[in-house]
Order: sequence, then C-alpha cells, then structure tokens
Amino acid sequence: MKIAGSSRKDGMTLYGPHYKAVVTVKDGVPEVKVTKRVTDDIGGKTKEIPMLRGVVSLLGNNGPLLGALGLEAVGELREAKGKSRTAVDLLSFGLTGYLLYKIAGNVGELRKFHGAEHKVIGAQDQGLPNDIEHVKTVSRVSPRCGTNFVGFYLPAQMITALLPGKSTLLKSILAMALAYEGFRLDREKYEKYVGPFYKLGALSQQYLTTAEPEETQLNAAILAMDALLKAEAGEVQ
Repeated sequence: MKIAGSSRKDGMTLYGPHYKAVVTVKDGVPEVKVTKRVTDDIGGKTKEIPMLRGVVSLLGNNGPLLGALGLEAVGELREAKGKSRTAVDLLSFGLTGYLLYKIAGNVGELRKFHGAEHKVIGAQDQGLPNDIEHVKTVSRVSPRCGTNFVGFYLPAQMITALLPGKSTLLKSILAMALAYEGFRLDREKYEKYVGPFYKLGALSQQYLTTAEPEETQLNAAILAMDALLKAEAGEVQ
C-alpha cells in the first residue's frame, strides 16, 4: 500500500487509498483527525493523454502556477500592443516567487514536518516498524517527493527556451508537459536516463525543501501513520 503526504508548518496530511490522516501540532501536542478520502477527478479522460495530462494535472492542482501563467499571457498581449508590461512583470514575478516558496518550503517547522513526513512514509515503504527508533533512521530524501519534479522541469525549460518563437508562455507550458512525462517514467526501468534528474531533485530536498525533524515532528508523523493504517485496515476488512 503506497502512502503519500503533504506538509504544513503545523503538521501534515498522510493519504492512503481510502482515508487521509491530518495531524496538527498545537503547543507541542499533536491531534489527529482521520476522514474518508474524496476522489480527485481533475483531468478526467485527459489523464491518459501524454503531454496534455501533465499540463491539466499541474494547473488543476496549483493556483499560484495558473495565476503566474495567466499573468504571463496578459503580459504578452500587452507587449504585442506595444504597451509597458512593468506592472504585469512585477505581479508575475511575485506569483512565481510565491510558487517557488511553496515548492521549496518554508524555513523552520514546515521543512521539519516535511522531513518527518518523508521518514515515516519511507519506513512504511521499507517495511520498518512505525516507531521513533526506526523512523528516525530513514532518509528524509524521498524518491517519491513531488520536489523531484523540479529536477525534470529546469532542464526542460532550458531546452524549450531554445525553440523558435517569442512566447515564453507556450514554452513554459511545453516544458511542464515534457517534465511531467519524464517524472512519470518508471525509475527502476529507466534509471539510466532519469537518474540524473532525480539527483537534482534530491539536492533540492536536502538543502531546500526538508530539514532534519525533531522528536515533535517525528512523533506527530508516527501518530498520523498509526491512525491511517488502522483506518485502512478497517476499510479492507
């Protein structure tokens, strides 16, 4: 059973096939709430169409990215009319900066919770007991973290920038589509080709998106995993 996760500055959410466990830490005390998952059907039939599925998935789940691309489109229209696009550039820069901030993570607690999330999920993937002695030994760099997408996107953006045409918007969208397809490849099967991109993603995790968690974050992650596994066991029966 594969478990995914997402982190916040005050906790995290772990996702199983049928349930999700949300843990929130307030004044050092973790509280867990388990609820049934609602299937996310963003994309519909486009999920099976190469190139298109990446754009739909990324834009459908990322408001700041959608806003940045929208502003870039407006900027290009204004440029075509010969008008100044300074204000649009500033807004686009601000939204892009916010997106990178969301990807890279916050300083402090969020990065620690992100590290704890990776450790507890990694322990589950490796079949280790869900206790602090084992969980804390697991690497906080995860091959399944969405941050690895950055390792594919940056090279794709460099490649599309060399293509003819002035529209940076279309080139950015094409780069997203190419990066998504690379990110979807089976790593074990295509390690020779995708390995270098994951190394870039691993560096991003090591120095930007995660930090070594303390016992507060680890205990919260373990509590959330316990609750989720119990819920999923009940679902299977």
